[in-house]
Amino acid sequence: MTSASTQSNSDFTDTQFPSNSTMKDAKDNAITQLQNQLRPFIMQSQSQLSEWEQALFALVYLKEPKTELYVILSAMPFRKTIIDKLDMLNVMANLGHFSRPIQAKVKRLDERLLPCLIEPSSEQDDLYVLTQRLSDGWQAYNASTGVFVELKDTDKIVRKKQTLILFESYDESKTPLSDFMRGVTGQNWFGAVLSRFKGTFWQIMLIGFVLNIFALAPPIFIMMIYDRVLSTGSYETLIMLVVGMAIAIGTQWLLRHLRSRSLSWLTARLDNITGTSLFSHVINLKPNFIENASTTGQIARLRTFETARDFFSGGVFLSIIELPFTAISLLVIYLLAGPLAIVPALAAVCLLALYFVLRRRQILQIRRSARASSIRQQFILESLEKIDTIKSAGMLDLWYQKFRQLSGTDAISNFRMQWLGGIAEAVTQGFSMVVLVVLIGYGTHLIWSGDMSTGGLIASMILIWRVLSPFQSLCLSVPRIEQLRSSLNQVNQIMELETEEMAARKVSKIPNMQGKVEFDSVSMRYSENHDLVFKDVSFSLQAGQALAITGSAGTGKSTIFKLLQAMYKPETGSIRIDDFDIRQLDVHDIRRQVSYIPQIHDFFQGSILDNLRISNPLADRKQVKSALELTDALKEVEALPQGLDTMIHHSREAYMSPSFTFKLGLARMHIQQAPIVVIDNLPNQFQEGDIGSLLYKSIDRLRGKKTLLFVTFRKDYLALSDYILTLNEDKTSTLEPVDVLFEL
Repeated sequence: MTSASTQSNSDFTDTQFPSNSTMKDAKDNAITQLQNQLRPFIMQSQSQLSEWEQALFALVYLKEPKTELYVILSAMPFRKTIIDKLDMLNVMANLGHFSRPIQAKVKRLDERLLPCLIEPSSEQDDLYVLTQRLSDGWQAYNASTGVFVELKDTDKIVRKKQTLILFESYDESKTPLSDFMRGVTGQNWFGAVLSRFKGTFWQIMLIGFVLNIFALAPPIFIMMIYDRVLSTGSYETLIMLVVGMAIAIGTQWLLRHLRSRSLSWLTARLDNITGTSLFSHVINLKPNFIENASTTGQIARLRTFETARDFFSGGVFLSIIELPFTAISLLVIYLLAGPLAIVPALAAVCLLALYFVLRRRQILQIRRSARASSIRQQFILESLEKIDTIKSAGMLDLWYQKFRQLSGTDAISNFRMQWLGGIAEAVTQGFSMVVLVVLIGYGTHLIWSGDMSTGGLIASMILIWRVLSPFQSLCLSVPRIEQLRSSLNQVNQIMELETEEMAARKVSKIPNMQGKVEFDSVSMRYSENHDLVFKDVSFSLQAGQALAITGSAGTGKSTIFKLLQAMYKPETGSIRIDDFDIRQLDVHDIRRQVSYIPQIHDFFQGSILDNLRISNPLADRKQVKSALELTDALKEVEALPQGLDTMIHHSREAYMSPSFTFKLGLARMHIQQAPIVVIDNLPNQFQEGDIGSLLYKSIDRLRGKKTLLFVTFRKDYLALSDYILTLNEDKTSTLEPVDVLFEL
């Protein structure tokens, strides 16, 4: 697992390295130190680091010597046996340094581009990391041997042209997707994404232009057959025409194949960029945006781009990009049949006007249908989630009737939308038939008057379909285009929401949190439509003190913890950690230094070791086992088939009993080694027995060492605290020292 974690004790080596030292031995020691710290967490089958790994650690140190270990580890590939060149470049990109290969001589390299890599030209050559310019050469780190060397200006590797890999630090303000650049260009988020593929779009348009030129071959071929071959009986002309037609067909096939590959690549890239950006953005949204939405709504957010993806990979998009090239067919019709070109030109204008008329009629019904379908799907999901409650309340018949009503509304809305679509199809097809009749009638008149040949009329009839087909497709694609517009609007709206990561750029971090916690007249409500959860809660804990929180259900005990972890902002008052208002602090940094023990522990696909390292990815096996021993879970884990490496598929595995999951959750807290520990209310089944005793011992062991906040109703637990905060049903609270309360 690569979750972020902050180390705050002497078990780990200090992660801050000297940044200004130019001494070779100091750099060597720092790079070796970094390698030794990270090596235990990289799954390797070989005893020595690969040259690309050594180059990676050297680059990380040279580019940003103060990078925290958990950040580096988070950027590393998970469970990769050997890190190769591609992995190394991906890790550097994850750390915000993008690579660019160039062909150049080292001696002509600008020193401002350092550090950079000299890629080996053969298996016998070494991999070098250039670090700085010397008076008569270059200082370099030999990643193949792991030592610093000096490369003289007279050396072959310096004089010869090499493949150099340069690294440029990521500057978000310069990217097309940044708020600054979009403010300058006036583009929305998805428009900025599309702008990255301008070259691909121009390539597709160029291919389309050439395709339309070669698409003129069939009608001209038929016209020549009628006008030149049948009338003269010339086999030579026929053979020449057939060969030319074969060449045209082959070229069209190649161009269509190339365009198909370009469109597939474009769709895949858009899907990947938008999908990963949406997922990253949604999970980084502030908790109130996520918790207030249903599961259906969250899934819909992440599936928003599917409509757009299908659009770009479908025939509608192809028809739209064909629209500009209808002018080519119109021009050829004019050259072949003169005034006959007026017919398809007027027909195209009429179809375009028809599109706007149909769109106006269909758009409202499309929205109604989408809303009815969404309500029905949400009802189904809610029913499946709460089926036990529905059955126990005897509401199955009522629920079925409600579902029938929603299904009927959805079916009627969908029927009306399909009916309007059918009308649009009938109108466009009928209009096309009328145009064809007019074309034949007018064309016959032109033939009789000697202004056009029979072959010219047949060729014009073929070309007119190339003119009208994109406009017909446009008229029939109103639902798809409206779905695309709605989908892209949702994407843009989501991507405009500020994430916690964006907010963190404006605030600071506490490098070594001590654990002092203060609530000053804090009031809380979850939204404007909700009542206050509590008001004017105040308390102050010095580092190492303990606070017990008690009160009836719904008085906001767990909310205290959410506020302390910056999951929500208080309506009034302030919360301070180490005398810093948490609104001035990075929320991710706060959560790494606040260990939270929830009522129910979540586990993810992966090994037990991976799940325990979620709280601190830098913990080694020895520390994990020590934490498990403190929670009496070590023997249970070692009794499993693969011990710490036993895979957890979901939380309902046979060996994952409630008591076992609680022990693992408690072990996570010990592994995290955070200065502040918050413990939610222990489930009733654990209040007595071994688990309750284990939690009691854990709290007692942490007293004076960690700042503790825990929810409890038991007197023996209350006695472990320094202060007791009681939350009352009238939204008020009382704070008393534990000694005073127990004297009473």
